[in-house]
Amino acid sequence: MKRQANNIIKKIVNASWDQQLLIPGSLMKYYKKLGLNEQEAMFILQIIYYQKMENDAFPSINLLCESTTFNESQIMDLIQRLINSGYLKIDEHYDESTDMYYEAYNTQPLFDQLSDLWLKEQGWIDKLTKVYNERENKPAKSSLELVSELEELDIFSIFEGEFGRPLSPIECEKIIKWVEDDKFNKEIITEALKQAVLNGKYSMNYIDRILLEWKKRNIRSIQEIEQANLEFQNSKKKKEPKKPNTSNNYEQDKELWYWLNIESQEGR
Repeated sequence: MKRQANNIIKKIVNASWDQQLLIPGSLMKYYKKLGLNEQEAMFILQIIYYQKMENDAFPSINLLCESTTFNESQIMDLIQRLINSGYLKIDEHYDESTDMYYEAYNTQPLFDQLSDLWLKEQGWIDKLTKVYNERENKPAKSSLELVSELEELDIFSIFEGEFGRPLSPIECEKIIKWVEDDKFNKEIITEALKQAVLNGKYSMNYIDRILLEWKKRNIRSIQEIEQANLEFQNSKKKKEPKKPNTSNNYEQDKELWYWLNIESQEGR
């Protein structure tokens, strides 16, 4: 009987560990450099916990009091300090299903600054500055060319929009490497992103494999990608018997990029 009771207790304890919260390593490493103290860092982790684990975008003051040692006055003070320091925002959102507005804590400003610290520590800020300075030293460009360059610098936002989340410092480093070391332009990188998303692969490694394959084939433009795909489709039609066309546009688009043979390398 005692053994059964112990087994039940173990199962309960193990179940409590199933809901694990991934603590951002950059926050633990850099919160002191940002001027945050332990109380502020722990409070931010509480906000992240409720948003990620409890699906509560705006936990109430009472709820935060219950789950911490802070009283109501201290929590109000913490929120105000974090907002004034530029680490926390309160956003207003509209819910179409309920036709109501609701508020949500936004910790993105904090993680933007953490990313900046990481990039500086890794030397990427200096590298980016060098790239920008080299561009400035080139002959004067037309307004359209300048607009195009500004759009290229916003490639991080394009990835964040597709992924539906902020990029990690390592993911930012990967994009910078594609631009600086591999000399891929924004058009090629975003096309690889598009094809990865069409295949349901929200992975920087998967996108890297696509770009590597294009580099091996000396493919450097959208036109060359389209030509290579056309050649693949033509060779495929010769090998396969004709089948009724029952797929929708999404499946057709998705099929176009199996010629890269990425699936066999990455695995599903």
